[in-house]
Amino acid sequence: MNTIETPFVNFITNKETGTLSMFWKPSSAEMSDDEFKVAITTAVEAAEKHELTNIYVDAREYFHTLVTHLQEWHDSVIVPKYIAIGITKIGFVMPEDFFTQISIEQTFEEDAASASLQTKYFDSEAAAKSWLSPALV
Repeated sequence: MNTIETPFVNFITNKETGTLSMFWKPSSAEMSDDEFKVAITTAVEAAEKHELTNIYVDAREYFHTLVTHLQEWHDSVIVPKYIAIGITKIGFVMPEDFFTQISIEQTFEEDAASASLQTKYFDSEAAAKSWLSPALV
């Protein structure tokens, strides 16, 4: 396992389970759009470097709003990279805030490549991890 700590999100890579775990921090409320892009690009780079196929996202403390231009950037730049490096599943533990939930879900629902990338949203850590890889639970 390898840990990458940033001001807004911590990453843990687990080659055994093929999973990149992302733990958003409350400081994400202060994150700029460019800092969001850096965080997501870091996720792609870590997944590629460690040859991972799943991403677990703990978004319970994610407080940055994904505005339309960020959703479009994610769709056009990041999702193709996920697919190219072999990511097949992304599981989210969702935040309580309804508007943040919607912005996260819209990012993937509007995605043209979503058939190649399974994305599911969960209320619990155990359910998300179980769906991604039984070895995570």
